Amino acid sequence: MSLCFARFILLLFHPILLGFYFIVYKTISSPIIDYYPNTILYFYAVIIVGYLLLPLVFMYVLHKIGYLKSFTLQTKQDKMIAYVILGISYYLTFIVLASFVDFPLLQLYLLIPLIIIFTLLVISFFFMISANALFMGSLIGFFVGFGYQFQQNYLFVILSLIFSSAWIFSALLILKRNTSIQIYSGFISGMLLFILLFFYLLH
Repeated sequence: MSLCFARFILLLFHPILLGFYFIVYKTISSPIIDYYPNTILYFYAVIIVGYLLLPLVFMYVLHKIGYLKSFTLQTKQDKMIAYVILGISYYLTFIVLASFVDFPLLQLYLLIPLIIIFTLLVISFFFMISANALFMGSLIGFFVGFGYQFQQNYLFVILSLIFSSAWIFSALLILKRNTSIQIYSGFISGMLLFILLFFYLLH
């Protein structure tokens, strides 16, 4: 894998984008939104603003005034700032959407990225792990636990996530963004978090 391709992989699977990808996929693939077209457009407009544009704007402003050193989040300060921004943006988006969407499953989907970011924020106070790895592990754990709990087959999605994870982890190691321990500890932590959540807490 070349350095250029490794940078492209990490840009394509940036932590900001991973939460956005998840929400878009789950809402499109689940026929649970039964509203007028204008309401659906409003729903996705809020998703785009809250899960993508708002975090990017805040991070850009903080980068311009010198608080955020890089969008690649290579320092602990950058990571903590980004996680707080994402957490606030995800929470505000959840509040807005939950005010007019009364589907419990959809509200659960909206909470997943917020849970992941909160987990990242808490763990990062003690030691550094890979945000990409925790996101990918969490998504795999979610689809394993969710599929088991609701008797749905997500084998293709899980295999796709595992395949994508291999590329992401290779890129992280090639660019020396994270160590092997940070990657595997993040991946395993995220996966176990959601598997245990569905296997035990929802029984």
